[in-house]
Amino acid sequence: HATRHVARLGTLFTLDAVGVLIGMTIMVLLSPVDGWGYIVRWNDPSAGDLSVIAQYVVALCSGLFLMNAYKEGDAVQDWGRVVPGAGVGLLVLHWPMLWNDGGALLTSYLPSIVAFGGSIWAVRRVSDWLLQVLWSHMAEPSRALFVGTPAEVEFAMQRSPMIGPHALVP
Repeated sequence: HATRHVARLGTLFTLDAVGVLIGMTIMVLLSPVDGWGYIVRWNDPSAGDLSVIAQYVVALCSGLFLMNAYKEGDAVQDWGRVVPGAGVGLLVLHWPMLWNDGGALLTSYLPSIVAFGGSIWAVRRVSDWLLQVLWSHMAEPSRALFVGTPAEVEFAMQRSPMIGPHALVP
């Protein structure tokens, strides 16, 4: 159980790092002249790109963790957790900019939330869709034994565990 939980979290962190890279690419495309230094002004311009990537991955994953976007189940894909989690993580990175320049809220912080939160959410959705497609082709269906009256069995067979790609077979 612990190994599966660690593997699930490791996969989510990796997917989120991919989402961060996509978000950074979007932000660089939105501000091609200033690039990375504009996104994180307080970062030393002589620092390597890996330093900036590491800052974003740690900050955004921390924000997602604080918003419970790593819980099991549907919380992983809930944009109501992912986008605000990205906002919390980005607040740490953008705080010096927001403190010194109120206009940075509209020119940097809010576009960053959209770019990073949207990228992370999209990567999570696409990976879940791919996993479901692969699972439906590879996994054998599980069997279920129904006990009850014919009406109760018919009612139970119309529920979500009995339909879809992971449906139980009576």
